[in-house]
Amino acid sequence: MGPKSIPISDLFDGISALYAVATEDKFLSHLIEFIEKWIPVQHADILEFKKGLQPRSLKATAGGYDHDLSKYLNGLYLLDPYYDLYENQDRTGIFKLNLEDWDNFSSTEDYKRYWRMFVGNNEVAGLYKITDQHCIHVSFMIQTEDQQLVQDAVELMRLLESNFCILFRNYFYSKGRQSTMNEIDRREFHTTVSAVLENFGSDVLSDREQEIVRLLLKGHSAKSIATLLDITAGTVSVHRSNIYQKLAVAGQGDLFSEFVTSLTSLR
Repeated sequence: MGPKSIPISDLFDGISALYAVATEDKFLSHLIEFIEKWIPVQHADILEFKKGLQPRSLKATAGGYDHDLSKYLNGLYLLDPYYDLYENQDRTGIFKLNLEDWDNFSSTEDYKRYWRMFVGNNEVAGLYKITDQHCIHVSFMIQTEDQQLVQDAVELMRLLESNFCILFRNYFYSKGRQSTMNEIDRREFHTTVSAVLENFGSDVLSDREQEIVRLLLKGHSAKSIATLLDITAGTVSVHRSNIYQKLAVAGQGDLFSEFVTSLTSLR
């Protein structure tokens, strides 16, 4: 599989069929079916990201630990690297996450095990810009050891990126879908969970330790934190040891577990 191995006529026919239903409710299901024709997808999710709001699930196929995305939407989205790319870095485009080669996940096996409950070993994702404050996140979990297959999927999604942006705009700016419901509630919830992350451990940690703990929760290694904060990795390691001692946790996995527990009180 790969963009070069797919007949142009097949892609053209598939895209044309999507444009034909882009303003209809069935569009999202058809889009997933279109991708599944070319990519060996285990399961897929489509979410709406809006700046300063809790994400909204638009379509989730069965599969994975958090099959209905309830845990993700309950606040774990704040630790999602794709959410961070859009919300905090204003980036859109096509991306690939592989837990084995992503530096942020190099710190502990425990932490990897937590995230394997929520994402696949290979996740191909698109962040499709609707407006400056609005994008659609499409993610496909691919279970394969063949990294060429994964790279082919990335190339295909990049080939289709401009068309998908137009299709999502057509979908959202028809039938009043741009005026989504419960945005006030979603903004309030986002403010609440953001405060939980911002203040996690504030009763015992210094300001610098809180800054580091937030990066640890997002999966950053000591090396990565050192680069981001312009300090040495040794200094980060000292802070990390102090953090674990003050919070009475054994490591990054336990730290993550404590944060998840703090979110459950919001339900």
